Order: sequence, then C-alpha cells, then structure tokens
Amino acid sequence: MWISDFSLSRFGIFVDQRGTDLPPGLVVFAGKNESGKTTLMHFFRYIFFGLPRRAGSNNLYAPIDGAPHRATLTFRTESDEDGASYTIEMRGRQVSLRETPSGRTLGDLMGHIDQETFERIFCLGLEDLQGLKALQGRQIGSRLFAAGAGLGVVALPDLLRELDQSRKSLYALGRSRGGKGTVNVLLEELRAGERSLQELEGVSSRYWSAVEDRESLEEKLRRDEEELGLLVRRMAHLEMLEKARGAWGEYDLARQELATFHGPEDFPEKGGERMAALVAAVAELDAEIREGEALLKDLAVRRWQVDSVTPRGLLENAELISAVRGERGRFAALTADLPRRKQQATDREKDFQEALRQAGPDWTEERLFRVDLAFDTLQEAHSQEEELMSRQEELHRVELLADEGRKRLDAAEVLHMERSALLSRMEIPEVQDPERLQRQKEGLGRLRVFFSQRAPIVMGKDLTREQMEAASEELRRKQDLRPRATATLPLWLALLCLGAGLGAAGGAHYLGEQLLWFLAALAGAFSLILGFRAWRQMSRDEIQYRQWREDMEEKDRDVVRFGERIHAFEEELKTLDRLVTELANDAGLLVPDTLEALEREVLGLEARGEQLKAFLDAKAACAVALRGRDEAESALKGLQEEVDDRRNEVRKAQDQWDSWLQAHGFGSGVRPGTFRELVARVERARGEFRALEEARRALEEAATYVRTQQDRVAHLLGLAGRGLPEGALPQPAHLEALLEFFEGAQERQRDMADLDRQLEEIGRNRRLKEETLRQRKDERDRLLDQVGLRDETEFLAMAQRCLRASELRELCLRRERELVLLVGHRGGIDALGEEIRQGSPAALAQEKEEGEGRLPRLRQEIDEARRLLGVRDKEIADLRCDERQISLGEGISRLQARLRGAVREWLVTSICRFCLEEARRRHERERQPEVIREADRSLQVMTGGRYALMATGSDNARTVELEERATGRRKGEGAWSSGLGDQVYLALRFGLARLFGRKAEALPLILDDILVRFDEGRQEGAARVLLEEARHRQVLFFSCHEGTTRLLARMAQEEAFPPERRAFFRLDQGTIRSEDGLSEPL
Repeated sequence: MWISDFSLSRFGIFVDQRGTDLPPGLVVFAGKNESGKTTLMHFFRYIFFGLPRRAGSNNLYAPIDGAPHRATLTFRTESDEDGASYTIEMRGRQVSLRETPSGRTLGDLMGHIDQETFERIFCLGLEDLQGLKALQGRQIGSRLFAAGAGLGVVALPDLLRELDQSRKSLYALGRSRGGKGTVNVLLEELRAGERSLQELEGVSSRYWSAVEDRESLEEKLRRDEEELGLLVRRMAHLEMLEKARGAWGEYDLARQELATFHGPEDFPEKGGERMAALVAAVAELDAEIREGEALLKDLAVRRWQVDSVTPRGLLENAELISAVRGERGRFAALTADLPRRKQQATDREKDFQEALRQAGPDWTEERLFRVDLAFDTLQEAHSQEEELMSRQEELHRVELLADEGRKRLDAAEVLHMERSALLSRMEIPEVQDPERLQRQKEGLGRLRVFFSQRAPIVMGKDLTREQMEAASEELRRKQDLRPRATATLPLWLALLCLGAGLGAAGGAHYLGEQLLWFLAALAGAFSLILGFRAWRQMSRDEIQYRQWREDMEEKDRDVVRFGERIHAFEEELKTLDRLVTELANDAGLLVPDTLEALEREVLGLEARGEQLKAFLDAKAACAVALRGRDEAESALKGLQEEVDDRRNEVRKAQDQWDSWLQAHGFGSGVRPGTFRELVARVERARGEFRALEEARRALEEAATYVRTQQDRVAHLLGLAGRGLPEGALPQPAHLEALLEFFEGAQERQRDMADLDRQLEEIGRNRRLKEETLRQRKDERDRLLDQVGLRDETEFLAMAQRCLRASELRELCLRRERELVLLVGHRGGIDALGEEIRQGSPAALAQEKEEGEGRLPRLRQEIDEARRLLGVRDKEIADLRCDERQISLGEGISRLQARLRGAVREWLVTSICRFCLEEARRRHERERQPEVIREADRSLQVMTGGRYALMATGSDNARTVELEERATGRRKGEGAWSSGLGDQVYLALRFGLARLFGRKAEALPLILDDILVRFDEGRQEGAARVLLEEARHRQVLFFSCHEGTTRLLARMAQEEAFPPERRAFFRLDQGTIRSEDGLSEPL
C-alpha cells in the first residue's frame, strides 16, 4: 500500500495545499522548524483513523481560520492488480472511505489494524528512541520485547498476575491462604438457605389461589385495555372519515370534471383577457380611422373653396414664386458648392478603386456585389472554416499521442527486459504446487485451533470433577442426617376411649341416666383430642421425611449429572484427538505430538510458501510487463491508424472548404483563419462604393436642383415679361423684382399651404392608426393560431373552459393538502377515498354511535378490574403466612443467579489467561525469534557487521544481548550506549514491520528525524537500511536537517535506488512544493 496523492484544504497551518504523484518508495519532506513538518506528519497518522475524541496531550492541529478540518488522501494497494485507487476524506473529526466498486472497507484494505498498533509499529520518532534512557536493567529488556511485539509499555506478566488474582478472588481451590472466593462463599450461603427452607412449611393454598385469581384479572385488564386502544383508534378514524368526506367529495368531483376537459395544455397565459382587450382595441381603431376620413373630406372641401375664389393662373404662379422664394438660400449655396462636390466625387472614385485593389487582384465591381455576405452564408462559412481548423487541431493532437505511445512502448520494452533478467536470476523453488502448500497451511491452522481447544476442555473436566466430589461429600453428609420418627401416643388408646364413650351413650339411651351421658361426652372428647394429636405428629414426621428424600434425590441427580458431564468432556477429547489424526492425514502431514512440534512445522511451511510466493510474484510481474508491452504496441498501432484517419478527414474538409469558396464566389486560396479578414476587406470595398455612389448622387442632385431653379426663375420672369438675354442664366437677384408682382396673392397662398399641412398631418395620423390596427389584428391572429381557432368567440369560450380547468386544479391541490393533513401521507388518499365510497354515511354513523356507547362501559369495566386487582393485592398481602419462606426462596434464586454469573466469569478469566499464556509462548517461540532475526539483519548493516542481536533467557525471563562478532563477547543492556540502544530499537521496529507486511498489506512507514543521534558511519548504515525498506514499502521521512536529506540523496545514488521510487517535497510556512527529487544535492 502506498499514498499517491493528498490534499490539505484545512489542516493546521496548511490551506489548499496538495502533494501529487507520490512514489511507492522513499518520500522525503524537508523543512525548517515551524514550517509545518510535524503538522503534516500527524496528518498522515490521523487520516486513516480520524482525530482523537479528546485532545489530551495530542495536538489536533485545528485550521488557522477556525473552520473544521478538511482533507483527502488517495492510496493504492499491492493486492489490486488493476491499479485501482482509494480516497479517504476527512471532514471535521471523522474520516470516511469513498465508495469503492469492490465494496471493500478501509479496515479490509489496511488488514484490520487499529490506530494504536499502527502507531506503535509503523510510526517512529526521535522521542520513541529516546524512551530507552529512562529504563534500566530488566525494564530495558521488557521495553525491547514490548516494542518487538507491538505492545508499547504494556507488561504481559503484570496482566497475567492480575488475571490470577481475579481467578482466586472468584474461586479458591482447596484451602487457599488468600481466603475464600466468591463462588465458595455463594455455595455456602446457598447450602445454608436450602437447609433453612427445608425447616419451613408450605404456603397456604388460598395464597396461591389468590395469586392465580390476580393473574387472571391482570390478563382480563390487558385484553380490555387493548380493546379500549383499538376502539379509541377506530373512533378517531371514524371522526377523520367524517371530516374528510366533504373534502374528498369536492376532490373527486373536481378530478372527474378535469378528466372530461379537452383543451390545449399550453393555452396562452391570460389568453381570454388579452383577446378581449385586442377585440376592443380593433373596434376603437376602426372608429378613429372613420373619423379621420370624414375630417379629410371636410378639409378638402375647404381647400376647394379657397382655390375657387383665386384665379388659377395667379395661384399657380404664387405657388411657384413661394417655392422659389423658399429655396433662394439653398439655390445660392448650391450654386457656389457645385465645384467642391465635383472634386469630392473624384476623390471617392479613387478610394473605391484602392479598396477594390486590396480585396484582390481579380475583384471587380460586379463580383464585389455578386458574392453573398448574408448572415446565414457567413455563419456557414465560419462553420466550414472552424470544422477544417478543428480537424487540423485533432490531427495535431493525435500525432502527439502517437509520439507518446512510441515512448511508452520503449519504456515497456525496457521494463520487460529488466523483469525477465530478475526472473532468470531467481532460484526455482523445490515446491511448485501452491495449492498443496495452501492445503497444508490450512491444515496446520485447523490443527492449531484443535490444540488450543484442548486446554479449556481439560480445565472444564477438572472443575466438573471437583464439583462432583463436593456433591458426593454433601450426599454422604445428608445420609447421616436422615430424620427419625418421634414418640407418639398409641392410636388404640384413642379408639378405646371412643368405644367407652359409645357404650356409655348406649347405656344412657336405654337407661336414661344423665351421668352416663356426661361420661359418654367426656370419653368422646378425650378420644378426639388423643386422635388429633396422634394424627398431627404423624403428619409432621411424614413431611420431614419427604423433604429429606427429595433433597437426597436432588443431590443424587447432581452427582449423576456431573458424571455425565465428565464423560462428555472425555468423549470430546477423544473426538478432538481423532479429528487431529484425520486432519493431519488429509493434509499430508505428520501427526504432531506437541504444540511446539506443530509450530516448528508451521515455520518451515511458511518459509517454503514465501519462497514460492516470491518466485510466482516475479513470474507474474514479468507476465504483466509483457502484457504491458503488448498493450502499448497495440495502442500505438491504433493511434497510427487514427492519425491516418484524421489526415483523410483533414483532406476531405479542405476539399469541402475550397468547393464552398468557389460556389459562393470567393475563389480559391483562402486559408483557414483568414476568411474573416477577406470578408472585412469586401465589406470595406462595398462601403467605399456606397460612399462613391452617395457623392455622385449628391453632385447630380445639386446640379439638377440648380438647373431646376434656374428654369423656374426663367419661366417666372417670362410670365412677368422680363425675359433674359439669349444665353443668360437667371441669378438670385432676379427674384426680388419678380416678387413685386405677387404681393397680393401671398396671403391666399399661405392659407392654401396651411390647409395642405393639415391634410398631411391627418393623413399621417391615419397611416399610424392603420399600422396599429394591423398589428393588433396580427396579434389576435397569432393567439388564434396558437390554439388552432379562427374565431374570437370560440377563443373566448375556450379561455373560459381553461380558466375553469385551472380553478379545478387549484381546488384539487387545496383539497389534496387537506386530505394529506388528515391521512398523514399522499399515498393514503386513494385508500381513504375507496373507504369513503364503500362505506355509507349511515353505517359509519351507526358504528360511531355504537362505539361511543361502548367506550364508557369498557372504561367502567377497566376501572372495576383495577379495583378488584387492588383487592386481590391486599388479600395476597394478608395471606402471606410466612414472609421468611418467600424471602428465603427469592434469596436462593438470587444466590443461584449470582453463582452462575461468578462461575461463568471464572471460566472466562481462566480461558483468557490460558489463551494469553499460550499466545506469549507462541510469540516467544515464533515471532520474537523471527523479529530478532529480521532486526539482526538491519543492525548488522547499521553497525557495519560489528554486532549480532541475540535472544537469551528462559520463557519467563527472556531478554536480548549484543554479541561482538570479532571477539564473541556479549554486551548486556546496561553496557549499551544511547546511540547503540537507538539502533537496536530501530532495527526491532523494522523487523516487526516486515513481519506484519508478510501477513497483511505492507503499510507505509512514517519516520521523524530518526538519524540525528547517530554518528556519520552509522547514519550511512541506517540510511542503507532505510533505502532497503523503501524498495518494498513506502517510507515517509520527515527532517529539519539539510545534512540528513543530502545524506539520503547521496546514498540513493550510491545504492542505485530507482529514481521513479523517490520524491522530495519542501515545506515552508504552510506551503508544500515538489522539487526535482533526491537525485541532486539539496
């Protein structure tokens, strides 16, 4: 497992920081003090398990802006061959794994390791190494073996001692000096209670009858209360039906009416109001247009009247003179402006020719206006142009991908060659059948389970034997206490007295003597007294004997039951032994004599399995590399084919582009991306041509205007008899003399002009109203077309129907909300309606009336039952003939329950101690020697082969020593230097991490400046061990010393550590940046 990416949105001083593409090997985070190094290290320790619930001595690294923690981490695992990645999100104190396609949980991916074990095995800082300085003597050894077992400061002997004390406090076997246990005390109290209970008589039958009567009353009260609850709920439901009937009726009728509605779903909003307003507006505009026509006719009549009283010739001359008079300023100005306008037309002609030349050598005036520059055409051209450019860009992109594919193929070739060489160097294992090894492993695992099950069975058998012996002893003691019959009065004496009394009574009857009657009565009374005393003494003896016999039978059954249990334990042991033999034969193993022999076979089998796994892993890696090479080659072939396809598409798009240009008159040779520029030049040329046309038009208008005015003046002068000489042109001065002839007609001429203006204004208003009328009609027609109608009346009728449908929908919504409030949910409305339709109001009313009548009677019956229950309680309290007996029975029941709990707790404690002791012995035989071997390999590298790590001592007092290889002399813990002790502890941690990685996922190591206390030589040795670990797992190394990072860079180069498995990050005041790595000095 290795971390590939992480993002810190809010964590301590880090805000929106991330690290990407972390390799699966060595990752170094370097930074000065207070740069965020410790914060980032604790992020990696917290992200897998969440922040601690209580801060305590832990720094929770709250974000600097006070917001909740927020971060993500992405990791990959070695077990996922498809390269799947997993992302953990931290939100506040909680962490969660995003949903994965395989459904695996975070615990599954991490081997179900808890936070405490993770930090004790895989997280190591300088303070962990310095922890040895505070321990001396045997405590150092305990600390070292606790580190090797991943137990921190927990001492296993202390835990076993506490379990022994707990067992003794529960049950003391034999005569223990520590006093009696809880089970012993409870057994004595139980025996004493049983003896006391035997001395008491039974409880009166009236008491038990009263108890049974009370139980029947309680049952009746329960049934009545259930009936009351059902009746109350039914009455509430009937009340709800009564309230909902009206709303449901309106709701159902509205839905039925809506179902019959046939109209457009998209009827215009407020269509009826809009159509009515349009109809009114059309009518009003028609009336106003008719009024305008009448006014026009009236003004025309008035103008005709003015014209009729004015001579025609004079009127015509007046109009002409008025026009000439009004234009005399313009006439003079244009006469003087004609030369300038001629020059302007010449300049515009030159500008147009220049713009036409810039458009292209083959562009003419005719072609300029033949090309189509409409918006749709330009859009089509732009689409064609963008299509061609897109094809060219896609071709460029695919060509780049093909280049990358060739590079990946070359890399895959190199990787395949490297892995093939590695496989050829490996030794072929002796065992080639993984399934056989797996069957033997499974068989050994089951054998281990069977061996571990024997101890609890033997322990249970011994405990049951002790209980049977105690019960047998109690049975013999009870045999000696058999009750004996007490001395009683002879029954014949009572019978003799009774016979004498009967004889005296007979004599008195025949003789009539009163004295004989008295003697007969006295003899009868005396015989009754003697008979009652004799009967009572015999009944007491019978009860005592029956109780003694029942007790003896119970004890005898206990002895038989204990014997059967012992026999069952023995049978179970035989079954286990038979299963062990069968399981060993099935797995092809020798039947182990002891658990130690079994563990030795486990170790050997695991070694063979690891050798086979390494060979198969290398072989699989070679196959994966070959498959990667084939996939890269196939991908490159596909990319090359895609390049050819893209080139064909580009050629096709280019041909389409050239054809379109030719078809629309633009010609060929227009490159993609320059079409907009060409269109702009054509538009400019067109604009220059329009300006030229405008200049020509202005010149022509001015010349025409001047000629017209000169003709008018010449005509008027001719009418006035003041003609000009031949070839002379009229001038503005000639107008002044002309005006003297028409002074009298000017007033009438102004009246005529005023009438003309009124006519023009009225005509313009009429045209505006006609346009408005046309727009209103068009809008009306659009409304009609929208619903498919041609008549306003039908439209208004449909508007009324749509309005009614909208009102019905609103009513349905209101009634539906009311029904939902009554029912509680929308899905129950239909069921409610069905119940309302099926049930008649009369039947529901009758049911409600009957329920209202039943309710008070039922409540009265419940009250009476409660009263009788109180009476029975008082009667039971009065009938308790012996509180002591009841108290003793209850006490015995409590003692029996406590005894069962104490025995169960003693069994659990005994089994726990046995399992812990067995786990300790197994760890010392299997794990600790293996940890020592792994640690010894690392320690030899760190110390240059000077020391060897040795495990010494017995099972109960095991410790470690260092042996100098040169002299063979051993050093105990007290003779180690602080630096040497740090190296031993570091080697043990590395060894335990390796063992954990063999059984589960290899988790990353998180190390914090662990090399600063070593000298230069041992720093290099520790760095070699660190790089070796990074070849097999990810190592996150945090340091504030530049010398340490430079040492790692140099050692990585010397040890040929792969560059792709190392990375370097620089931390600086809450920022994270990636540097080139460890290939160069920092």
